[in-house]
Amino acid sequence: MCFKCVDQRTVDMPQSPPEVRSYGALAVFQSLYADTVVVAIDLEAVDHRSGRYAKGLENWEKTSEVGVSYIDLRDISLAFDSTSSTEKLSMISKSIVSQHKIINRWRNFTEETCDASHHKSHGIPHTAKPYHCMVAKSQIETYDQALSDLDYLLRDLSTKDLTAKEREAGMCRTVIVLYWDARMEKNWFHDMDFSVGWYGATEWDFQKFKPFRSRFERARTGAGKAFESLGALGEGAGGMAVLHNAANDTFTQVVAFLRFMVMTEAEWKEWRGRSDFYPGDLDPVDLSWISDETWKANQELRPILQPGEKPEEVEDPEDPKPVIVHHSAMAEIEASATFAPVGCAMESRSCTWADALRKPAEKITNPTPL
Repeated sequence: MCFKCVDQRTVDMPQSPPEVRSYGALAVFQSLYADTVVVAIDLEAVDHRSGRYAKGLENWEKTSEVGVSYIDLRDISLAFDSTSSTEKLSMISKSIVSQHKIINRWRNFTEETCDASHHKSHGIPHTAKPYHCMVAKSQIETYDQALSDLDYLLRDLSTKDLTAKEREAGMCRTVIVLYWDARMEKNWFHDMDFSVGWYGATEWDFQKFKPFRSRFERARTGAGKAFESLGALGEGAGGMAVLHNAANDTFTQVVAFLRFMVMTEAEWKEWRGRSDFYPGDLDPVDLSWISDETWKANQELRPILQPGEKPEEVEDPEDPKPVIVHHSAMAEIEASATFAPVGCAMESRSCTWADALRKPAEKITNPTPL
């Protein structure tokens, strides 16, 4: 998701996904990316359009959440019923692994506590929903801790479940990172001197996927509208009723991507539309398997303020800055020379993405949200 006002700067933006203009092209797309690790990354920010929170803040400082969801398509079968992909999509969505980070500095700022003036003066609601994560237990971390975890994840995914031949040839997995309007994320990474591509990941702005642009006849479409049309918001107790939570957004974006990976020709025609009828929405995915216990646990983390009390920023603990190891250190990583500092930075915190990667295969297939 993008900041409303970002500095004009030179930042390498993600490429558009491959052109898909017909179901035949989609079938080729499905075949090409059937062995891919798909990762979605989303950031949320504190309200900063007016009020005391905007004073003296750089754009990178406004980031309040980091959400990531991923699925390894090598682990699952994408075979589907020839008439409907909805049941298949409901099943494989259980293999998505998500994580949600609330930035420590902004842990007290929610839709209930934020007193930015535009909420009252213009009736504009607070956008981000930090304590509404439904797919993972939220963790409160500093900017550096969140980036260190992300770096650790991308490194591990690049070598996840390699075959003997791939290891012998020195190959890495194909990792595709998705964003929905990447401006905020890419500007933040730029300001934090971080690169998602250090381990070879390819970055796509999923909003620019040709089927979206053709179906909605516009260059940019709201995520909620696009995801709902694909049935990715789901139904039942586990439906993704709350977007603008960084992890919920990434989970739903992965479900939307998976819809294209299992979409039938009949569904393509229904969703895309033809000259003789308007496009239609696809059946919602059954997400009732998502337990509301995770949401309840995250709600317990939210700050409780007394009437009239204003939320305040939280100072970060004086812990050593986590080590972010990048591509220039890959040889040392393989020799375990620089792995220990990153591992040590993780030990004092609860389960991370990397821990999930090291679970037995049968547990990853249907993971319990972290």
